[in-house]
Amino acid sequence: MPERFDPDLLADREIRRIEMDDDREMTPQEEYEFYLDPKNLEPLGPPVWRKTPLNAPVPVRFSPEAMAEIKRRAAADDRSVSAWIRRVVEAELNHPA
Repeated sequence: MPERFDPDLLADREIRRIEMDDDREMTPQEEYEFYLDPKNLEPLGPPVWRKTPLNAPVPVRFSPEAMAEIKRRAAADDRSVSAWIRRVVEAELNHPA
């Protein structure tokens, strides 16, 4: 098991946010250390399902440069690439055209 935080380990994973006692979110380093303890890998309750199911996949192509930036931003946000893209699109849809 690695001894220190490696952001590449988080690049394509959805990381659950845990609220700290002082009402701030954990940093990626704190999350990494928290999840090194196997007891913190156990689910805390029943699964939480989406309010509405996702539809069929939509193929989208990006330039290599755009894809590299998307992956970088998704990793920095502790999200999978798909979850990051969905969040960006949903945020954009909430703004009037």
